[in-house]
Amino acid sequence: MRYLKYLFLLFFAGSTLPACQKEGISLETSDSLVGNWQWVSSNGGITGQDHQTPASTKTTVYLQFTSDNQFFRYQDGVKTEETTYILQQGKSIYDPSGQSNIMIINGTGTRYSYRLENNELYLSDECNDCYTHHYVRMVR
Repeated sequence: MRYLKYLFLLFFAGSTLPACQKEGISLETSDSLVGNWQWVSSNGGITGQDHQTPASTKTTVYLQFTSDNQFFRYQDGVKTEETTYILQQGKSIYDPSGQSNIMIINGTGTRYSYRLENNELYLSDECNDCYTHHYVRMVR
């Protein structure tokens, strides 16, 4: 009987170990977005085949997100936009389930679906025939 008790405890402990594994930190929080992001490329357009890069447009762009939801956009080293941003779950033209990560840039009303993967940020315009913009986190 005593062995049965230990066997049960061993089985229970073994079945709960996967639940104790360290889970990845969710990247869908404003904290993970905080920082500076360098533009790498934009893809889309009416045919979906337009590909733009800093080299092809002769333009550098970076975005800055702060922990107090401030948003800054710089083009060729000049600040071109200063406003705030909101992150929320909502419907997207790419996924109408209501579970998409949505970013709204206040002032302009620009709305993006966004995705963070490691140190890469993807912003997809919430409109047909628009673009997905790829950024990488800038190292300080």
